[in-house]
Amino acid sequence: MIEIGYSDQYKYVPNGVFVLKTGNWSREKEWRDGKLKIEEQLAKILTKLEIDAQEIKIREEESRIRRLKYDEELRIKQELEQRKQLELANFKFLLANAERLDKVTKLRNYIKTVEDNAAANNSNDPELRNWINWAKDKIDWYDPLVRKEDKLLNNKDIEELEEKKANTNYYRY
Repeated sequence: MIEIGYSDQYKYVPNGVFVLKTGNWSREKEWRDGKLKIEEQLAKILTKLEIDAQEIKIREEESRIRRLKYDEELRIKQELEQRKQLELANFKFLLANAERLDKVTKLRNYIKTVEDNAAANNSNDPELRNWINWAKDKIDWYDPLVRKEDKLLNNKDIEELEEKKANTNYYRY
């Protein structure tokens, strides 16, 4: 038969020659009736088919092994990236706590200075005493080593405080 055209639909015209094709692209092999009939070439054809089948099996196994190796490398890479992200998150937490502790130290020094100033001036202002107690409670709440419970504030408020870092509603003493 003769193939006519290059589209998906072929028109076959009988020419009296039997042709057997196997493989594709560069591995394509063709047998046709000629000096030797196809029936006389069956041993060679079967041998070729068996060899091709073995080669395909080998290539598929090699491909499977490559895929397994690639999947393992990808898993290791993803695991390393997760460990890196966890390590970075832990370090950020450490850094944030160190900065908070530094702020707490400054706040405690400030409150101590206010108390010392009040004592030096013989001031016994109950409003100032209430403010100092309030400030000490809030510092203990903010302190990453103390983490005192607060009835109104929680960890989310600490995160918000860290983001904004400035509050316009505060007492001045």
